[in-house]
Amino acid sequence: MPARIFAVADALDAMTSNRPYRPARSLDEALAEIKRLSGEQFCPRVVKALLSIGKNKLEAIRAKVSEAGSIGALREELANFPLV
Repeated sequence: MPARIFAVADALDAMTSNRPYRPARSLDEALAEIKRLSGEQFCPRVVKALLSIGKNKLEAIRAKVSEAGSIGALREELANFPLV
């Protein structure tokens, strides 16, 4: 399960981050792509949990990670999200 969670989180970060070869996608675009790939590339349970967080909370988490410089600073907060 940790690898499945990481796969979704990494894809979301990659899609919503600027790269030298392309601009960042919006959060809405990235979430739509992850949802589209649920059951094919990504674990449906993990996708469902991600989508249940909500756009506003995801934006807040992204801001905190950027401020803290590491996802590790949010480990306890993120551990509270159920994978149902």
